[in-house]
Amino acid sequence: MSPEIDLRAGAGTALVGPLTEERAEPATPLLVLVGLILLSPVVYDALTTLVGG
Repeated sequence: MSPEIDLRAGAGTALVGPLTEERAEPATPLLVLVGLILLSPVVYDALTTLVGG
């Protein structure tokens, strides 16, 4: 690996570590929550379109 990748990996360990290594419990609810927050406008728009006609 190049030093740049090593530096970025070292700096991003707190962010990337839970997502890649400990994929099970701590990261999953957070990812689901972030996904819901990001998708909520799309879901809301789709629901209002379906319900409201």
